[in-house]
Amino acid sequence: MTARKQQEEMIFNFVDRIWTPTVLYGGIAYAILKFAGDAHPTIPYGVVGVIAIYYLNLFVTAAVREIQLDQLGKRAPSRRTWTPWNVQLLFQALYLFSKNRNHEWWWGNFRTSGNKNLPYTVEAITVGERIVFTADEENIKAILATQFQDYGKGPRFRQEWKDFLGLSIFTTDGELWHNSRQLLRPQFIKDRVSDLNTFENHVQVMLPMFVGRKPGEAVRVDDLFFRFTLDAATDFILGKSVDSLHNGQAEFARAFAVVQNVQSTMARAGPLQGWIPKKAYYEGLAVLNRFVGTYIDRALELPPEELEKRTKSDHGYTFLHALAGYTRDREVLRDQLVAVLLAGRDTTAVTLSWLFYELSKHPEVVRKLRREIFDYVGLDKTPTYDNLK
Repeated sequence: MTARKQQEEMIFNFVDRIWTPTVLYGGIAYAILKFAGDAHPTIPYGVVGVIAIYYLNLFVTAAVREIQLDQLGKRAPSRRTWTPWNVQLLFQALYLFSKNRNHEWWWGNFRTSGNKNLPYTVEAITVGERIVFTADEENIKAILATQFQDYGKGPRFRQEWKDFLGLSIFTTDGELWHNSRQLLRPQFIKDRVSDLNTFENHVQVMLPMFVGRKPGEAVRVDDLFFRFTLDAATDFILGKSVDSLHNGQAEFARAFAVVQNVQSTMARAGPLQGWIPKKAYYEGLAVLNRFVGTYIDRALELPPEELEKRTKSDHGYTFLHALAGYTRDREVLRDQLVAVLLAGRDTTAVTLSWLFYELSKHPEVVRKLRREIFDYVGLDKTPTYDNLK
């Protein structure tokens, strides 16, 4: 980015963040005074002075911030719309999300605003806030791994997600996050994750559904994968599947989907999320909490000796029993269970959906994959963890 371009970006960002709301609010105030009958509304000199000092402070702060950003690698290309505060960007995000066209929104922003040096990173000042959008692999690596400590969730994220995920590993920072990690990490040891029987049972239920009800009928594989992962996750975590593959209208499955949908809408709405209707959201949360709470109560009724016995045995073991052996705090158990349910469902379902989409376009890869499965696993036995390695 040239020095001139950088100066232009700084000016535009200042306008987006400060001047636009000032003109809007000032115009509204002026109109109110005129409507009240004051033909020539005036502002006291003292108020003018305070406003001038306020804006001088904002300008200096903005200049210092630009210097800091320049030292860290400069700004990403800016995404701008013709609307004040870039509100069009928020409305586009909400509209395309409601139509299941998220990819179109992301790709459209990168394609129209990115440059050859940063094709998958753009930023925008939206309703006075700087937001960076990125799909760059190095940025993702830094956020999730190499510079993880620099990218905390923060109090705002925690406040927005607390009703759904509470103080779980996905909403906390620092010591709270470390405590969650220490609680969950032992439950994903190799000999537990390598027990594929739970998942195999649900795979066998799902496979016939790929055929469809009629010859040549299109099948929504993403829907099947979301139901499959929910069934497998609830079975592994709670010890009982919700069986959404058999009954797609199961109350818990519907409630979980509604809560996720509204929560995602609120996340995209940003500062405008207060306008999002939340009646269905809280109704869904009540169903979710009641469902998970039933299993938590049953686990807490077991004495510590029984929990330890079940944890060390393959018979009757569940993720919940293992957690209850470490903590008897009902709220902690609820928050961590819901977080793991969310992770176990969505990430796996999306990955499987995308995998099958790509495989459908590359039949030569499918042939190679089938050959490897036949050679290393065979067609008459269930794959093991060692086979997958």
